[in-house]
Amino acid sequence: MSEKERLVELLQNCQIQTRTLEDLFYKSVIEKIADHLLENGIIVPPVNVGGIVWVIYNKCVTPANVMAVYVDKSGGMFDLKILTEGIKSTINKDYTFDMVYTTKEEAEKALKGGAE
Repeated sequence: MSEKERLVELLQNCQIQTRTLEDLFYKSVIEKIADHLLENGIIVPPVNVGGIVWVIYNKCVTPANVMAVYVDKSGGMFDLKILTEGIKSTINKDYTFDMVYTTKEEAEKALKGGAE
């Protein structure tokens, strides 16, 4: 899901006095608001803190729990709790937004060299 699609979904699901923004505005208006926010620097992480992402760790695709999201001048970064060998876990701050995947299939494709 692109940043714009995620932002549009968040705006459409926003509750205002028991009515959604989709009830109040046409979809095109919501998309224009999303474009305006993105053009003016809003950052939309691909997942929320507490969510699960897929990463390539030790040449394997593995799930990771998002512990924190950071944004700085160089872009977005995650603290991830990664289950390794079923016992140990590690927190790694070196995963940027473009190094995590929202589905296992996307991560497997990247591991094979299809999208990195």
